[in-house]
Amino acid sequence: MIKTKQGSFVGGGRGNNATGDYGTVAGGQGNAANKNAFVGGGIGNVASAGFGAIAGGQN
Repeated sequence: MIKTKQGSFVGGGRGNNATGDYGTVAGGQGNAANKNAFVGGGIGNVASAGFGAIAGGQN
């Protein structure tokens, strides 16, 4: 789990990254959320657009 920016959050899982301010990854594996983005879970998901959201799934 890597939290690198202000207000970012990683709830759990494995290899998840919150790489932008206020990015959130709730769980899963190998997921990433950029600025103000959200990933709920799953595997290998990347929410790279600001304010983007991915509920779950794979890639």
